[in-house]
Order: sequence, then structure tokens, then C-alpha cells
Amino acid sequence: MKKLPACIVALSLPFAACQLSVPSPNTSSPNAIIGKWEYKSIELEGYDAMTDEGKKFQDTVNQTNSGLTIRFSPSREFESDQPGGLEENNKIADYALLPDNLLVIEQDTVVIHQVNDTSLVLYRPGQSFMIFKRIGFTGTEPGRR
Repeated sequence: MKKLPACIVALSLPFAACQLSVPSPNTSSPNAIIGKWEYKSIELEGYDAMTDEGKKFQDTVNQTNSGLTIRFSPSREFESDQPGGLEENNKIADYALLPDNLLVIEQDTVVIHQVNDTSLVLYRPGQSFMIFKRIGFTGTEPGRR
């Protein structure tokens, strides 16, 4: 069984988060995620974000994912790369875009909460937001396969 990249696994860690009112996703087109993105931070949703344990978790995830980049190609290939980082942060997999801004990478599903020319925010309802910054890549470069 393939391991999911730690960046995506972090979105799926269990939390007893309070439900907050979250604005509707802000996306421009299904192809808007095509490109290369650098990990910036994770933000917990709800009560856990305010606890010492939640803050410690955020700090750990942010430190662990330092230097991580992810790439989405037009051919529906996802690639995560973290030189000198976690092995599970260096993976290639297929991805799918589903209705309602759902993004599926292997068996993991997240919501594309926001994507624009500069940022990508992936959302795990009731748990966390993972924030990335666009760093280039036109979508035409070949992957590592």
C-alpha cells in the first residue's frame, strides 16, 4: 500500500474540532491548480487551534513540511518533493478533480478552498487548512516518471 505524502496525511489527522462557519470555496477554474506550489503553513479549524496541543501540532507540521513543494500537471499527475525531507513527501500519484471543488489524491479527498494566481488552500472540513504559495511551473514541464 502506498503511503500518502505527509503534507496530505497532516490534513487527515483526527481532531475533535468545533464546526465553524466556513466561507464557500473560491476557485476560478478546474485547471487553476495546475502548477508548482510551495508549502507555507497549516491552520487548524475550531477549538484545537486555540489549545497548546493544537499550537504545538501546527508548529510541528510547519517545521516538518519546510521546503515541501507540490505540483499538479495538466495530465492529472501529482508530485510532492521535499529534498532532505520525509520520504513520504517525495511521491508521484494521479489526482482527480471532482464536483464541489473536491481534489482526490490516491484515496485521500480534500476541498480546494481557494486557488488563484498566488495561493492554494486545501481544506479538510472540521480539521485544517493547508496553505501553499505558487512558485512557478507552467504546467508543461515533464514529471519525474
